[in-house]
Amino acid sequence: MNFLSNVKIGFRIISVLILGSLGLATVALLGINALRTYEEGVDSLRSMDARATYALMANMEVAESVSRMRAIFLAQCRTK
Repeated sequence: MNFLSNVKIGFRIISVLILGSLGLATVALLGINALRTYEEGVDSLRSMDARATYALMANMEVAESVSRMRAIFLAQCRTK
């Protein structure tokens, strides 16, 4: 810190504190932004989870109705 050698000690301390607080503010803003991005990702996964659940239920209904139709078809073929 040779460039601050002509400045009084009080100004040096205050400038170091200001630089430190600016650094901390930058880190805090980055953390808030990261949490916001994480929350958006979690919301996206929640909506995907709901869609996957609905798709699974629809798939099970289709499989059940197909198996019923197959049982009816097989029963009709055996009696003929």
